[in-house]
Amino acid sequence: MGEQVSTARKISQTFNGAAEWTIAGGYFKLLSTVNAVDVELYRNGSMVLSADDVEGGFYQRGEFDRVKITTGASEAVSFLVAPDVGGSDRFTGDVDLIDQADRLVGKVQTFDDPTTIADQAFLLPTECNALAANYSHVQCLNPTGSGKVVFVDGIEYQLSTSDYVLLCSRGTALTTSYSTPKNKNIGGAAGSAEGRTQTNGSGLGTSILSRAGVAYQNQSMRFKAPLRLEAGEGVLLRPAAVNVLMWAYFEIREVTA
Repeated sequence: MGEQVSTARKISQTFNGAAEWTIAGGYFKLLSTVNAVDVELYRNGSMVLSADDVEGGFYQRGEFDRVKITTGASEAVSFLVAPDVGGSDRFTGDVDLIDQADRLVGKVQTFDDPTTIADQAFLLPTECNALAANYSHVQCLNPTGSGKVVFVDGIEYQLSTSDYVLLCSRGTALTTSYSTPKNKNIGGAAGSAEGRTQTNGSGLGTSILSRAGVAYQNQSMRFKAPLRLEAGEGVLLRPAAVNVLMWAYFEIREVTA
């Protein structure tokens, strides 16, 4: 675990190539660079963000305990680490709004989510039909040997009958392969996780929590911190009653393990 900051801390350093800082926080912002740099954030030894060719203004929210930045030459880099969102957006120097109009338009476009740009953000759809005397299950599985860590940021779901929904852990793959993750960077490659389904005479998985669900209404599970799935781990949803049709999609991110 890196040094935990309790207030916003600015770090400025000149270096060539890769440099690392063991420092923990919940918010990272790249304040200034000479040229574009590569940024990697880690937590408990695993990478949680990889962003290539980013410039001043790039930011990321989420827990980390190590920062790695790689430059292409010896140059000054300045960044901010804070417990959560905070810090300064003050501009320094003169700004010519007329002559720099085209550049300002380009800067607006950099507000794109960095995980989407890096092909790390996905939607994983699933659906399991109702079957008499059987429970319907939908699963997000990080398969063995994927080489990825999967973070589940949230789940959207619907039921055909008002009933409680159970969120459970289960690393064993459900029997039916339903889908692969759809890249939020449209046109990007599919992810490594698997959407799987199964009807079964008994409920599968180890219960984590339960929530009430209303028939044919969108319901959400959102987590202040994401669920983390190593290779060979998974989570599933199932209704508490049998013979219930269930739809769900998992909002996930994938990073190299």
